[in-house]
Amino acid sequence: MNLQGQIIKRSTQLISFLLGIEILLGYKLWFPIYREFPLMSAFSWLDFSIGTLGDGLLTLLILIALVAIFLDWHKKLALATLLGCLTILILEDITRLQPWIYTQVALLILLCFNKKGQAKSVLTSVLWLMALVYIWSGIQKLNLGFLQETFPWLLSAFGFNLKTDTSAAMHTFNYVFAVVPLLECLIGVGLLSTKTRKTSIILALLMHVFIILSLGPTGLNWNLIILPWNLCFALLLLQFYALKEPLLVIKDMTWYAFNYAVILFFGLLPALNFIGYWDSNLSSTMYSGTHSNVIFYFETDSTSQQTTFRAAATLPILGKKQASIISETWLTSWSVYDLKVPFYTANRYYKRFGKQLCETTKNSSKAGIKIITRSKFTAKTIVTKCSCLTLLESKY
Repeated sequence: MNLQGQIIKRSTQLISFLLGIEILLGYKLWFPIYREFPLMSAFSWLDFSIGTLGDGLLTLLILIALVAIFLDWHKKLALATLLGCLTILILEDITRLQPWIYTQVALLILLCFNKKGQAKSVLTSVLWLMALVYIWSGIQKLNLGFLQETFPWLLSAFGFNLKTDTSAAMHTFNYVFAVVPLLECLIGVGLLSTKTRKTSIILALLMHVFIILSLGPTGLNWNLIILPWNLCFALLLLQFYALKEPLLVIKDMTWYAFNYAVILFFGLLPALNFIGYWDSNLSSTMYSGTHSNVIFYFETDSTSQQTTFRAAATLPILGKKQASIISETWLTSWSVYDLKVPFYTANRYYKRFGKQLCETTKNSSKAGIKIITRSKFTAKTIVTKCSCLTLLESKY
């Protein structure tokens, strides 16, 4: 087996192994035993549940398929099994369609469905996919939310307190921070050129080390499932660094039909996210500072503040005896707390989430949701409030 074939084999093993680790880390997302965060079907007209036993069986088949792919046993059959089980599980609960699932499964498809003599084209397609992820991730971060909130928050893991209010004037540091998304975008562009590829790989490795340190257990300890994903990308880049024969991304891509799908799904369709026609989870918006959020608010009496919404932050109502309090649950915090992943951010799901939560609330007259959306460039927030009375009468 030549070096290119060895890289394909190692990359396949790497992705299948780390994808399995990610699924195990967030097991409640796939095997919903003791799960609190609600399931949300991908389509309102296809609302179904196969139950804990069904979810467990499909998850087990996914893990077996990943083991088979790792060991190179009937890879195409194993991948087909993986895709079939994943499709059912995602249709049942859209929260399972995480960015790391989307990208790593796409990489497995590229690596497994190849024919003899296509090794160079397969590696080119992998390089294209990774480069486009970096490019769009950098473009998505070119906004005030990332510059004034998200990146300073990441730096706070190292003891720096540089966060500023988005309503305030830009701080000098915020202008300097603009280098970060530009650099990430240039990393992606640089990967596509043989002259700048190794420099881009080194910069990308440094970026992934920063992410792992800032979000890992020694840092902010937040959304730990993305750590294996970052490790996966870093180790894949090392494979390309060791590749002696250069990949010509234009010439070599024409020999592999899946390359055109990569350009479509990772290069063209993410542009539609800026006008609301392609979801954020599919557009490399990781930690871009513009994600929407939903707050579920509800009333509880002061003698019993325990709720099923574990991530709730309770706020007192002004009154004579303060006989009740208003609790607020941020869906992202709750989802990360319970499932170890953020919930799926797309406008069409917010009111459906709200209605589902309202149906489990005792006093729905004093409950509802607040939808917080942010501008793609200025990060200006717009808050839309919907009461449970309105949501329960709707047909979401």
